[in-house]
Amino acid sequence: MSTQSFCIAQAQVYGCTEEHIVWLSDRVGIHREVQNAWQQLCIAAKAEGFELCIASGFRSMQRQQLIWERKLSGAAPVYNAEGIALDISAYDVLAKAHAVMRFSALPGASRHHWGTDIDIYDKAAIPAGYKLQLIPDEYTGEGLFTPMCAWLDDYLKQPASPDFFLPYQADHGGVAVEPWHLSYRPVASVYQQHWSASACCDYLARWEHPQAQVLINAMDALYDRYIKPSLIIA
Repeated sequence: MSTQSFCIAQAQVYGCTEEHIVWLSDRVGIHREVQNAWQQLCIAAKAEGFELCIASGFRSMQRQQLIWERKLSGAAPVYNAEGIALDISAYDVLAKAHAVMRFSALPGASRHHWGTDIDIYDKAAIPAGYKLQLIPDEYTGEGLFTPMCAWLDDYLKQPASPDFFLPYQADHGGVAVEPWHLSYRPVASVYQQHWSASACCDYLARWEHPQAQVLINAMDALYDRYIKPSLIIA
């Protein structure tokens, strides 16, 4: 697929429209240009005994705002890089933002807005009654999904495999390692060209949260630490 074969609208880049999304279920959507590659990946995985599923695909700006509101308020857990829940109740706003951004992008600055990025797991490995957490312990060591990760790493190195990659493979002090987070390079590489710190500020300003301005004021540093490192280098 040519990366110039589809049109990019700024509203797509920042999660303000669903016009580019195909819904695989009532809660999971992906970019229409990713659908065939995802199906190909699932077929290859099934042949090896894995049942790939998407825990989270497209997320709107509104959905990302809700995630942040829940984490900032303490209604949802905030984890460190080892997957341990933190008590951030005594943190100031900026310190809370740094803690949340280890695993959750700012509204308007999430790769999930593009529909190119998905959080995956192996449904075949989950025992009855188990609740998926999307934490490192599930994907490393003796984790449920370690075999899936090992297979995926080998498979994606093959020339004929769909062009997915892991944007968060290393921890450089920004976003923590996310072995569950896949991105479809041919489309994501186009979207990233429309990302900028200034535009992130413009869209973040639409968030009616009392502390949004604190994040806007710190955007240059947040962008350099958490957003810029995930960009694809050609």
